[in-house]
Amino acid sequence: MILALVLCSAWPSTCSLCVRRTISGASALSVASQRITRLSAKAVLGVVHGKIDTRTAEALIEPDKFRQYFQEPVGARKSRWHEFFNNLNETSLRELQTSMEIFREELIFILNNTDIQKDEAFEFIKRLSASIYSLNSAMARHDEVAPLSDFLEATPLFGFLWNVFAGWDWIEGYRKEDIVKKMIDEI
Repeated sequence: MILALVLCSAWPSTCSLCVRRTISGASALSVASQRITRLSAKAVLGVVHGKIDTRTAEALIEPDKFRQYFQEPVGARKSRWHEFFNNLNETSLRELQTSMEIFREELIFILNNTDIQKDEAFEFIKRLSASIYSLNSAMARHDEVAPLSDFLEATPLFGFLWNVFAGWDWIEGYRKEDIVKKMIDEI
């Protein structure tokens, strides 16, 4: 048994358990990415409309559809994204936090158990994990004394969500492809 563990840790690419776990881990990350997007879209729709339309949430998995939907005006100089920002409550914030933390754990699993050959994909996954950690740490420090609106204005939560789900990048502008999906596919 000890010899098997030593051999497995020395040559994981030859161990059938490690290879299977690595392959299923990468595909699991793809599934987790879609799940986090779907759950987050549902949470955002719940905040904006007070109810969740599952078909709309499914459509919002695509960054261009997410962007188009939430940029639509809903009032004088207000978009659906503004509605989300103005109506986010503690319960919905915790839902988003839990979803992001579960996804971060998937990212960490992939980083620890997969030999990612492409530097760009590896660095992207590390940055994404670090961003989620930073946001969740800020949310964990939030206490009931400070109003939720003060907390939200002091954190980059909305910018992070917009970057990930709408495909925004400060250097490139709006991307034509889902960067998270692209990087996962490169693993």
